Amino acid sequence: MLRRAGDAWMQGMTSAASPSSAAVGEPLDPDTWYWSRDVLGGGHIFFNNTYGQTETGTGWTSSMVGMTPTKPGSCGHALPGYQAEVVDESGKPLPPGELGC
Repeated sequence: MLRRAGDAWMQGMTSAASPSSAAVGEPLDPDTWYWSRDVLGGGHIFFNNTYGQTETGTGWTSSMVGMTPTKPGSCGHALPGYQAEVVDESGKPLPPGELGC
């Protein structure tokens, strides 16, 4: 939504008051990730794309500021205490590259 408003509204603004920002609940494409970091954050912001929907009850993947890196177009690592698995219809874990449900 902010990106659609264009870059002109950002003139004269500073990100010093907000050294980090997060996007939650929706996939964030790499172009928007870079725009958020570089334009919205002036290149000095830690931009964290997390995954956490109502169904999961928590933001269970999220890069930990200062501890884990972020990757444009990707969510963070599973937080301590969580283990991600892709499963089939019966709940059996699937190997990497397999489509689950």
